[in-house]
Parts: sequence; C-alpha cells; structure tokens
Amino acid sequence: MREARILESEGVKAEDARVIAKRLQANPDAFTQTMVQKELGLEVEPRTARLRESLTMGLSYGAASIVPLFSYFFLPLHKAFVASIAMTILVLGVIGVIRGSMAKMNLFISTLEVVGVGAVSGLGGYFLGMFVPRLFGY
Repeated sequence: MREARILESEGVKAEDARVIAKRLQANPDAFTQTMVQKELGLEVEPRTARLRESLTMGLSYGAASIVPLFSYFFLPLHKAFVASIAMTILVLGVIGVIRGSMAKMNLFISTLEVVGVGAVSGLGGYFLGMFVPRLFGY
C-alpha cells in the first residue's frame, strides 16, 4: 500500500501506517487532502474565495500603476517622462528594500532584483507599444 509507505518514510511504525492509511481511505476528502500534501508536497487550499488577498493584490497593482503616470498630471511632457522614470525607480527601490527586509535578504540584492524586473518589464511594454502597431500599419 503506497500510502502506508509514505507514512512509514515519515517515521510512522509499519503497523500504524497501515491502520492510518486504511482509515484515511474510508474518508475520501481527508484521504485526498492528505495524499496531495504528502505525495505532491502541495497545500490544499480551502474552497472559499480569498476576497481579502484579491483586494490587496488589486489595490496594490492599482496604486503601483499610478506611479509612472503621476508626473504627467503636473509636468510638461518632456519633463514628465524623466520624472516618471525617476519616480518609478525610487518606488521600485523602496519595494525592493521592503521585500528584502521581510524576506531577510541582502537589501542591495533585493532592490537590484526588483528594479531590474521592473526595468525589463517597462522596456518590454515600451517596445511592444512602439513596434507592434507598426507591424499592423499604424
């Protein structure tokens, strides 16, 4: 019985592992959850909606997307572009420091990673916005 062997590999005595495996098989939901956790190493998520987490992510993305646009509300175009890049790098740097301190990482490395990913993402969006329309004759 594969289930019993998995339990044995975690230190459960052979006889106890067989009893536990049989009892789990009698309860399909508990069996499925346990086997997903033990065999695949995945956590089974509850079937409820994660409203708080989704609102946090949505509001975070919304707030972050305003940063590059903010300077365009108050400055002429040529100055707003430079200010937009500077503000974005500054905010990404702050996010990198927060990430690094929360994850107990080297703050410099964490900041470089976040700013680097942001730069690659921004450049990708810029070039797509510049060149893809030309492919379609715009």
